[in-house]
Order: sequence, then structure tokens, then C-alpha cells
Amino acid sequence: MSRRRRLAASALAAAAAALAWLSACGFDGSGTGARVTVVDGGVDLDAATLEDVVTAPPPESEAGSEIELDPDGGCTARDVVDPLTTIDRTRWIVTNNAAAGTAPRSSSIDGTPLTVLVGYTRYSRGALWLAQPVPLVAFEVTFSFVVGCSRNIIGELICADGLAATWMNTNDPARLDQGGVGDTFGIPGGVKGGAVVVDVYGNGGEPAPMLKMLGLDPTRPPGGDGWRVASTGALPLTGRGHRMRIRAEKGRASVTVDGAPALEAPATLGGTGTFGLSAATGGEDALMAVWDFRGRFLDCDP
Repeated sequence: MSRRRRLAASALAAAAAALAWLSACGFDGSGTGARVTVVDGGVDLDAATLEDVVTAPPPESEAGSEIELDPDGGCTARDVVDPLTTIDRTRWIVTNNAAAGTAPRSSSIDGTPLTVLVGYTRYSRGALWLAQPVPLVAFEVTFSFVVGCSRNIIGELICADGLAATWMNTNDPARLDQGGVGDTFGIPGGVKGGAVVVDVYGNGGEPAPMLKMLGLDPTRPPGGDGWRVASTGALPLTGRGHRMRIRAEKGRASVTVDGAPALEAPATLGGTGTFGLSAATGGEDALMAVWDFRGRFLDCDP
């Protein structure tokens, strides 16, 4: 064999080996790199399976879960408690798009049962919305969440777009299923309310991940900066489990993460509607999951 042919054969062998390695890593040629797809059936996904992108959630005692909002002053309270280890479709309206596949779905990470809203698929959305109307004059909600980013072929973390905890003045299933992808975070347009968002993609050079407070304005299109009320700087919100608490009353909402104050801003409150947890990806992807939801919703300010 001539030297030229030997070099060509060596190059072909190297290319074949590289393609085999990429295939084993889950690289699909789309430009977003290696990924892990969460499957149905409560399959336990340990940190090794997720390439150490997602680790075990913190113990419950680290963050606390009790609801502190006291319905005194004659307020009527509606309490909702759901571990979200399975999806109760009598309690939640489940919405998604075709790209999300079977998400939202039940699964587990490091032995913790949870609900995956979106799982390593681009341009997908998935959400859980309370099926029964709840009062939104004042409320307190706590839940755990985890966001796991992908790694590209050179080991960089890539992540988009975010997870939202949203309250709005409707629980119409058709309206709730009109949420978009990307930086709409699965929230539909044409509604009034608010949201707290874990935004994991830095648009326009912004820091990421960050927390955002949104004011949902039915006269403005969803997504982008049109709804933003306030935001934080960069926070370590990916790669491990966190506990979020949102307390809203007297026209303001405050947010703590793992017990530490993170954000406070004016909030649109009042009337009745729904509360939901949604997530969406765009040109890059992520796994976003939630568990242990607890909420108290009041029909007056305490």
C-alpha cells in the first residue's frame, strides 16, 4: 500500500473512531453536543449518568418547606400539597408541545422521585397548571427544582432557556396550552398576573443563570424583556437541587432560594386564576424538573 493510501486509511479510521465516540456520547450532529434523555417509568438517573451535570437534591431540612402565610383576618385559604412524584391529572392541567415528547413525566434523579417538565430536547415546553381555580390576592408557594445543562463535545456547559413559577387570571386549558418556547418559558400570552423565572440563558450578554420577576401584561407579546419587572445578577441555580419560596401579598412578591432572600418586587395580584410550573428550551436545551410543591392561596390580604 502506498504512503498516500496508508495516510488516507488512517484518517478514515480516526474519523470512524471519532464518530463512534460522538455517537456513544449522544451527539446527534445538531450542534448542541452530547445529551442525556430522561426516559419514562421512574428510571433512576444518577450523577454519573448525567455526566455530573445534575447532582443529588439537598436534604429537605436544608431549605425548609413549611408554609408560613397565616390566613388571619377572616381570609379563606386554599391549600395545595403535592410531592409531584407522580402527576395527578385531576389536580393539574398538563400542557406541552410535540418537541417535548412525553414530558411532563415522572422520573427520578439520584433516587429522588420528581416530575420532569422538559428533558434535553430543543424547542420544547412542558407545564403543570392547577386545574381548580385558586384565589390570588395573597399566596405562598414552596417547591424544589433542578436544572441540568448539557455538555458540548469540548466539555462546555450549554443551557436554555428557563423554568417559571407563574400565577395568572385564567385556568382555561386552551389558553394555558398556548405557551411558547425559548424565553417565553412556556407562559401563554394574553394573560394578566406574574411569574418568577429561573433564566439559564444569558440573552444579549446578560449574566446567567439569574432570577427574574415578570409582570404578565396581556397587551404585550410574551417573552423578551417586555414583561420584566426586576432581576438579579448571576446566581448558582443549575446543577443541583434548590428550594424556592415565593410569598406574595399587599402588591409585592418576595423570593428566597434555599432560605436566602434573592428578589423582591411589585407584583400583580388579585382575583382568581391558576398557579403553575412551566419550562421551555430554545436552540439549546436543558433538563428542568420539580418536586414537593406546597402552596397556600388567600382571598384577602392577611
